[in-house]
Amino acid sequence: MLNPEQISNPTRLRSKLINFHFRHILLCVLWLMMLESAGAAQFPTRPADQVLDQLRVLSENDRSALVGMVQRSHQANEDLAVAMIASTEGVPPRAYATDLFNHWQLGDAYRNRGVLIFIAIEDRKAELILGSGIDDTEMQAAADTIMQTKMLPQFRSGSFGAGAFYAAESVLEKMFGLRVEASSAEQSSVQRSEVAEIEAARVVESYGDTEPSSAKITPIGWAFLGIPVAGFSWLGARFYRSRIRRRCPGCAHGMYRLEEAKDDAYLSAEANLEEQLDSVQHDVWIFSRCSQAEILSRERWFSAYSRCTKCQAKTVQSEKIEDTAASYSSDGWGTLHSDCKNCGNHSKRRYTIRRLQERSAGNSIGSYSSYSSSSSSSSSGGRSSGGGASGSW
Repeated sequence: MLNPEQISNPTRLRSKLINFHFRHILLCVLWLMMLESAGAAQFPTRPADQVLDQLRVLSENDRSALVGMVQRSHQANEDLAVAMIASTEGVPPRAYATDLFNHWQLGDAYRNRGVLIFIAIEDRKAELILGSGIDDTEMQAAADTIMQTKMLPQFRSGSFGAGAFYAAESVLEKMFGLRVEASSAEQSSVQRSEVAEIEAARVVESYGDTEPSSAKITPIGWAFLGIPVAGFSWLGARFYRSRIRRRCPGCAHGMYRLEEAKDDAYLSAEANLEEQLDSVQHDVWIFSRCSQAEILSRERWFSAYSRCTKCQAKTVQSEKIEDTAASYSSDGWGTLHSDCKNCGNHSKRRYTIRRLQERSAGNSIGSYSSYSSSSSSSSSGGRSSGGGASGSW
């Protein structure tokens, strides 16, 4: 606790606040390191057929149909995988699915055209993760359509096999440009009519009135309990510091902070605009005896705006536009457009997109049989930056 003597002594107060911030920032870093180390070994091993069914909700027919879809993608030098797990154990589903994609190294480093259909049944979450080679606006829109029209309606009715099959079918057709064999579609359609009620009964049994199993907190769970405590403590200290009663530099009497609705009259037009854009927070402190006012400004950390080189206001919004795509023989380039919402200044800057890297002869493109037999080396696997679609039911 801070006593009146400490508050009246700015030097001692500043020292205590700095030490307070440092301790909590260090605690946050330690918890993040623990989270990373605890979560590193949690990913399941990639099955040989690239269809993971931890809770065994798939019937034999559905599994065969999905394996057929995976093999069909491999024949066309594409890479599809399906992962159906129980829970991400508190990890955000998109982050878990993206890390699982990269852990399995779907696709290859040459083209990065892998797709992961991810379902966390107990969390009631689904993800459709795209490799970086097909992660563009068109494919993201296609992924969202597949999620909303093919996957979620089936999952809501408990038909996990049908939802996964419909998703795989749509990925092959809309993303890989392949025609699905009629036999595969017919094979799964027979199963859907026979097993839909069984799957629904399993879901009801899982989420019905049965007593829950004993709670078990994993290391990841403990980390997620600790991170918010440390984070909120640090934010609370920052909030408290911004509201400590200040002293007027002219008459040395105490000042008070104006409410947000009343401080606009003391701010310039550009400062009011910065507050509207949430790029800078301006606090006005005033003492009525001498009419002395002081403005304290705090820039937002995660603001989408930057400072203007002309008017110096933090009101510049930038957008990257790709003009020429990179290829394996040449670099690409794009233009960064920056517009200031305060003074209207517009600027543009050209930037280079590095050319695509050819794979070495030892890692030349071939069939995807290596993916089906075992985990590939770290240099030959594809990656995802997290693009795709999310859903819950």
